[in-house]
Amino acid sequence: MLPLFKLCSLCSNLVDKNGGIDYPVEVLRFWKLAAEKSAREQLVRSATAVKDNCVSTLIYINVPRLIHYASLTGWSGSFPDDFREGVPREGWIVRELLELERAIVGLEFPALSWQETTATIEDPIGMLVSFEGRFRTKNGPKSREQPKQLDMTNLKTAPHIYASQRGVKFVLPYDPRFLTTNTAVVEFSSGQVQVGGFAIIKKVTEKEVWATPLFVGLQSSPEGRALMNALASHR
Repeated sequence: MLPLFKLCSLCSNLVDKNGGIDYPVEVLRFWKLAAEKSAREQLVRSATAVKDNCVSTLIYINVPRLIHYASLTGWSGSFPDDFREGVPREGWIVRELLELERAIVGLEFPALSWQETTATIEDPIGMLVSFEGRFRTKNGPKSREQPKQLDMTNLKTAPHIYASQRGVKFVLPYDPRFLTTNTAVVEFSSGQVQVGGFAIIKKVTEKEVWATPLFVGLQSSPEGRALMNALASHR
């Protein structure tokens, strides 16, 4: 049986005309595959732009979530073992951070923005979304060490960043252990931060969307991206 998919009103009328004899199953299957390929390519292009903009200045990397995401996609790369419980606070970790960056570059994140996803998908829980823009910071930590008793569901105390659009608040609670550097700690405590990245939607209400960030990077200017790309080419 041919899997169901929707056509516009014009095309559906053409197909139904004359009992569908002018549009055999093979043609409809081809249309379906072509439409799916086009949609995925658009998602990948849009998401790649977000990734390229933010991956060169990573300030938060949720390594356990990224490992899980990578396993779901069948990715064959690897992540540094030392980061599974958080970014080490001591020692020279530049090499490991570069490994994490390369791992993220090697992954694909086909996703709509959180605004598009929540506006078009009835039940977006579990979906990958992209985000970019100015976020407010709340309960930013003084260090990368997370308190033992921290309720990540309580926004009165949990570290998080958030942005609002059209009356909907997009909330990203985060684990301070996975902030990349002391500079990142400052960024997440500064009141506002211009960032981008990807997250998995966890909860949706009429006025709030909660998501778990996979990674967060500073949103670069075109000049900043050009500089980081030039530096990367010499690594």
